[in-house]
Amino acid sequence: MSYAGAKPLVATLLEQHPDDDDLHAIRALILLWTGDLEGARTYVRRRLRIRKSAAVAAVAAEIAWFLNRTDHALRICRNAEHLDSCHFLVLRVKAALASSEGDDETAAAIWQRSLDLYPENPNAYSALVQAAGMLDLEIQDRMLAGAPAWFIGSAQYYARRGIVALQRASLDKAIEDFRQEVALCPTNSSSWAHLANALRAAGKFDEAGSAATIALDLNSRNPVAMRVMAGIARQKGNTREANEWVRRAAKAAPVFNVVTHLMSGNEMLRKGDKAGAIREYRKATQNSRPIVEKIARISLIKLLVLEKQHSEARDELLLAREMSGADPRLDVLECSILVAEGKEFLAGPLIEKLLYSNPTPPEVYSLAIQYYASAENWAQLDMIFDTVLSQLPGFPASIGASVSALWKVGRKEQARELLQAALRRYPADRSLRLIDARFISEGGDKRSALRIYRKLLPNFRPKSSKTLRGRILRVRRYIEGLFKPRRGG
Repeated sequence: MSYAGAKPLVATLLEQHPDDDDLHAIRALILLWTGDLEGARTYVRRRLRIRKSAAVAAVAAEIAWFLNRTDHALRICRNAEHLDSCHFLVLRVKAALASSEGDDETAAAIWQRSLDLYPENPNAYSALVQAAGMLDLEIQDRMLAGAPAWFIGSAQYYARRGIVALQRASLDKAIEDFRQEVALCPTNSSSWAHLANALRAAGKFDEAGSAATIALDLNSRNPVAMRVMAGIARQKGNTREANEWVRRAAKAAPVFNVVTHLMSGNEMLRKGDKAGAIREYRKATQNSRPIVEKIARISLIKLLVLEKQHSEARDELLLAREMSGADPRLDVLECSILVAEGKEFLAGPLIEKLLYSNPTPPEVYSLAIQYYASAENWAQLDMIFDTVLSQLPGFPASIGASVSALWKVGRKEQARELLQAALRRYPADRSLRLIDARFISEGGDKRSALRIYRKLLPNFRPKSSKTLRGRILRVRRYIEGLFKPRRGG
């Protein structure tokens, strides 16, 4: 049951049991996680003045954690432990604080303790899966596959499975799981936010906006839904509106602002400020949370490869491997460095290993195309093309990379065919439309390319718009040149 769905039931129970501290604590949690932060703080303070209890103190610690006041939260949590160290709300906030400090091993142990004391709790098992496999999706896969019967089929089961699928860029599977989650728990703001996030990633912006709106109706402070709204606004070229949503998201849930530098780097990259993005990603790698550090380092390596700073990319890759060991994403990055250096023959064995892994990382297909082209293994290249065309795996950007790789190795008809299939699935994606315009321009239809560039221009940020304006200017000059009278004519 969601917080919003539990609200009337808890109110009824409190009328019957007005002195039940657990019910008062749950009522405060409902206020917090349905968007009434001030109401939750006031309610908890009032209850603690009446009587100190482990349950209400634990919620006070959770509110402090939510506000990113970790030291204050730890002090309150210790007081709650003195009152009842085994209370389920005390264990819940202890696990959240351990994760915030980057100690996911301790968090996993606390969630396991909670399950031992309070069996068949889907929320606890989902949190255990997340903590145990924070840096390794395969661990989460195994725990979900071997989950107890009481967990399989729950809203939390579909939520966790959908999150893993989204992290793997399996968008259709993620959307399917999140739709199941919403069907089971339609009054849960987080369920709608999960669905909205996956729909936005798949380029289904109208549906994403509708889902995010429902999420915000259920919890006006839902930061995931706000960031989805920011992404939709940015896609439509509404920069001011997008910035406002980002500001509101940061204010709504301060605890999630540990990713500030990571998000700032993403924002600078969208603006075309690659040097600024590199600086922010480097700062984000100093984060105490391992998962944030890892994501930031992967983003940094990708950007360093694009900027042809291969030596620095290798240094960062070495640090990433020391941190998390075997990881297919790091293998893909190693291949991308080798291919960028023109050493496809060295990347070949690792590329083939990744191609036959389950699931195959979507980014590896574009690298495989370049590898097989360099080896003149056209039969294998055609097999890769057929796979990508039939499955369209990953995000639009990874499909676009395969399109560009095909074009680069001279397979222009296949590139066009794959691009048109991708555009049918993601008709509003800017990166795919920009590739389309470039292909049309190179094919000689400068007027059509110019029309596409003009439509795309309002959707791009200032610095990246300069590049696009330059392309428009070159195309326009070319067209004008076609109609200039020749000398001596």
